[in-house]
Amino acid sequence: QEVSTCAAAARLNKYSKLNYQVSYEQLSEQVQSIHKSGGKILSITELN
Repeated sequence: QEVSTCAAAARLNKYSKLNYQVSYEQLSEQVQSIHKSGGKILSITELN
């Protein structure tokens, strides 16, 4: 069980939360880039 616990902890460490602020014109390209790198988009919010 110790091994699986360590493996689970190691898996958790690879996740990070990043914020990207891009213009509407760059949005599609940035979304594609995130998906290609294996990322997951949690939300997209419009800024004024």
